[in-house]
Amino acid sequence: VNPFDVQHWMGVINLNPPSDIWVAKNNRPEVIVNATGEQDAWESLAGLGWGSQWNDWQDIGTGRNERVVARGTANWQGRALVQRQTFAVDQLQSRTGIRTEIVGSETVNQSLGERVVDLSVLPFIRAQSITVTATGLKPNTRVYPFFDKEPIASYCTPSGGSAGGAIYTDDNGSVSGLVFNLPCPDLAQEQVPPLLVFRTGERQFLLTDDSNGTLSTASTFAESAFHAQGLLQTNEDVILSSRVPRLHVGQMGSADEAIVTTRRFDRNVVIGWAAPPGGGDPLAQTFFVDPS
Repeated sequence: VNPFDVQHWMGVINLNPPSDIWVAKNNRPEVIVNATGEQDAWESLAGLGWGSQWNDWQDIGTGRNERVVARGTANWQGRALVQRQTFAVDQLQSRTGIRTEIVGSETVNQSLGERVVDLSVLPFIRAQSITVTATGLKPNTRVYPFFDKEPIASYCTPSGGSAGGAIYTDDNGSVSGLVFNLPCPDLAQEQVPPLLVFRTGERQFLLTDDSNGTLSTASTFAESAFHAQGLLQTNEDVILSSRVPRLHVGQMGSADEAIVTTRRFDRNVVIGWAAPPGGGDPLAQTFFVDPS
């Protein structure tokens, strides 16, 4: 019923973007997991090939020696006094080897990748710019912007104008190039006076010629819904920290040398000679030298 025959101009609004759905990420400090018992396997191998490993004994070329270990009775064989002696052959030997030991350790960090530890809903619409285009409004009329029933003229910049400037429809009842700048919710409350912040969800954007935003007394208006939803995802990077032993393999020379009796043998040894027959002193015919 329109008893006063007042014409209402109901327009259409397009918002760009019409919605905002986002996921903000927050990274926690890295979590370092220290592996325990990683040295146990190395310690269990301590007696299985670790430590000193010696090669076989090797003969020293200049270390061969023969020595008498037993002597028999001496007998004359003609003019020679012969004794049966037992000899032992001694060989000087040495050896080399290697020593494997753990001389320290190194810390190795391996990233196991990020994991999500928390997911929460963001309560406020994030800072952004929304471009508003309206058609079908009353021509050449000043209109006022509202968002979620809050006047937002100071947050809007008309095409070719400045922030907070008056907004007018053109001859065709259109508004184009209008930019609505949503403030950052994290900084809004720090301003003096505080800036407006808007909760996520579905919020109405309204253009009307009524400065109070009352539709019952407006002659023209247009509205559109803006949908916003934000999530805060908290991640943390897990790092596996382990200690890796640092090995050293070094050459070792023989700390001492060994004398090894390699074999025994018997041999007749002339230990003296008798004097030649005929002439001379008779005592000289029986002369011999006893090496003992």
